[in-house]
Amino acid sequence: QNCDRGVEMMRFDGDDLSYYRGCTFNTDRYGMSIWRNNDVEIRNCEFNDSDYGILTVNSSVQVSDNCRFNGCNEYGIRLQGTHPNGLDIPSNIKDSYFSNDGTDIKMTGVTSSQRAEITNNNFIGTPAAATWMDGDNYYDIANNTFDGSAFTNIVYSTGELENRHDNNLISSNAYGILAMYANSGYQFERNCFESSRNADVFVYGGEISSQGTQILANGNCFTESSATKDIDTNLNTSFVYFHTEQGVSPECETPINTANYTTDISFSSKGNEGCGSSVQPPSPPQVELCKPKKDIDSVKAAIKEIKPMVRELRSMVQVEKDKPEIIKAELDEKEQCLRKLILLLSSLLEDKNIDEAIRVLQQEPEFRYHIMAYGLMIRTGRLSEAQSYLRAMRPSTEEEQDFVYVQHIVIRDIIQGRKGFLNDTESSRTYAIAQKNDPLAAYARALWYWYTEEDIELALPRIMG
Repeated sequence: QNCDRGVEMMRFDGDDLSYYRGCTFNTDRYGMSIWRNNDVEIRNCEFNDSDYGILTVNSSVQVSDNCRFNGCNEYGIRLQGTHPNGLDIPSNIKDSYFSNDGTDIKMTGVTSSQRAEITNNNFIGTPAAATWMDGDNYYDIANNTFDGSAFTNIVYSTGELENRHDNNLISSNAYGILAMYANSGYQFERNCFESSRNADVFVYGGEISSQGTQILANGNCFTESSATKDIDTNLNTSFVYFHTEQGVSPECETPINTANYTTDISFSSKGNEGCGSSVQPPSPPQVELCKPKKDIDSVKAAIKEIKPMVRELRSMVQVEKDKPEIIKAELDEKEQCLRKLILLLSSLLEDKNIDEAIRVLQQEPEFRYHIMAYGLMIRTGRLSEAQSYLRAMRPSTEEEQDFVYVQHIVIRDIIQGRKGFLNDTESSRTYAIAQKNDPLAAYARALWYWYTEEDIELALPRIMG
């Protein structure tokens, strides 16, 4: 206690067996900082009044067993990644308690072939956000209880991977979920909203996927008050929200206010049997193709079967005149299924044939998979190969060009085995990229922190009147 930093863990390339159990941190700046380290276990620990309870860069942590984060001025837990697919094992935060932190949990650029899980936690009285997902991430936030924040859950340009808020109890907040800019893979489902002051969900700008399908509604239960908007939007947003017909599901599952989104009818609902950290509902049903047996041959067969469906739906979206949003909703679902299967196949192959795991990602046409292949090369120590692959990339958009520029700095530092320096040109361009709101700009923000220990926070919209 009464020191700048309680624990600092530096680079370790193997599987780290370190653990912290029953520890109390009363520090000024950092309770723990962890740099390029994999799978550190933190159980039943307490972090009080630091600026950061736990800070990680290119590291994974397993936080569980009644850890407590009380009054951390900036963040209870701050997770950052400078390159994609950088973690063998994702970070998981479970069965813990957060109270009166500046922001409880913020993730920036944290991806692997498996989702990070934030589950069964309690969040109380956070001035800013309980969870803040910043840029390209892959996560599942489920079975938590949130009470008394401004923007309870911020989803900021998290990209095309299937990120979820599922079965959370979200009560007494200004806004339950704020989804901003590019969130084409994001789903909010089976959440219970209570007593939101302004809106349960606010969707601000950019792209968001259809919520649910004609077969299955997402089954959120909204605040039942005329003073609260169930779903609100700004003018730059458009998506479909599916719900069941009146009498099929509880009345609270049907949004009643109008905004810049459309509604359509589903045959059934994922259901809502109570939400939050004390409720463990059954898993919602899924498309059969999306849940094959977890063996390589079964996943390959499912990918082979679903790819023609995706191609056909993509062509239909271009020509369909009668309710094209329904076709788009089905396409969203199938594309998410395909992404999930490709990442699952890569993950299954990693322990058996790393070359094939990389090839599975490289052979896909989308830039998303190419950068995951690049990250897997870094993670497995194939640094020269990663650097050559990065040089050979042909980015087609400004976002992709910015990503490649930032990663040339990242891979240079990793190969050198130390933090180098940014010259004036690199510094000014990295900072400019970090100010952008596209998903891949998150890696520039993480890199900027690595060099400067300056956390870049992009401004939230002025939507509170």
